[in-house]
Parts: sequence; structure tokens; C-alpha cells
Amino acid sequence: MSILTMIVASSTRSNDLSCAIVTPLVSICLSGLVSYLVAAYTLRSNRRAELDKRIAKIIEIAMQYPLVEDDEFCDSYPPDQMNDDYRRYVNYCCFVFNLLADAWKHTEGDVIEFNDIIHADELIDRHHGWWLKDSDNLIAYDKIFQQYISERILFLRKARQCRQDARS
Repeated sequence: MSILTMIVASSTRSNDLSCAIVTPLVSICLSGLVSYLVAAYTLRSNRRAELDKRIAKIIEIAMQYPLVEDDEFCDSYPPDQMNDDYRRYVNYCCFVFNLLADAWKHTEGDVIEFNDIIHADELIDRHHGWWLKDSDNLIAYDKIFQQYISERILFLRKARQCRQDARS
């Protein structure tokens, strides 16, 4: 056997060995990637479904206790004396802002996607008094979310003032 024949034969065995190793590795990597993508999509979908359930719960609570969405009642927070209605309102606001924070986290701060999930401005505008007067909000929520809420409150206050001025 010539040297050239031995080199070609050796090369062929090396290629066969490479194919025997590389093909399963590529297959494993691709199946791992597909599994990861499917799991990530499923988790994201489940988180979105959970947010939708919590939005429905807010509506349910507001229908059962309409006082928690009454502008005059909300604007009177904090009261001179705490009663069951105001305790319920505090818990409701906490639930609302926890939902907003979770939706914010779910969208990674994408304002357009965030507003597609929930109409935050309406909730922020109505319940901003609780947000501003509860000092625990400064430690309970992430700084970027706090900044977003503060900016929206300022914007919504200006918009409300403009509407009131236009009516006058």
C-alpha cells in the first residue's frame, strides 16, 4: 500500500469519526436550543395569563366595592381616621401597584407593551394619592418602576390641570 493510499484511508476514517461525533453534538445542541425557546415562550405566556387573571380580579374587586374606584373617595386618602373602607382601599391600592410592577417587569419596561397589557394611566391617576403618601413604596418597588410611576403622576397632573383650565 502506498503512502498516499494510507493517508487517504486515514483521512476517511478521521472524517467518519468526526461525523460520528459532530452530528450527535449538533443534534443535541439544536434540540437543547429548541427546548429552551419553547420553555421560555411557555413561561412568558403563563406569566401573561397570570397578569390577565389579576386584571380581571381588580375589575371584580372594583365591582364588588365600587368605593375603591370612586374619585372623591380616592382623593380623600389618607383619611383623618382609618376605617374598614380605607383599609380595604389601602389593600386594593397595594394589589393594583403590585400588578403594575409585575406587568412592568414582564414587559421589561417596554411602555408600549406595558400599555397593551393594562391601561396603567387610569389606575395611576386615580390612586396616585395612595402611592405618594405610602412611604413603603420607596422600598417595596424597584427604582426604575418608581421613576416611571413618578413621571406618569407628574404628566397626568399636568394633563388634568389642562383639562380643568379648558373647562373654565
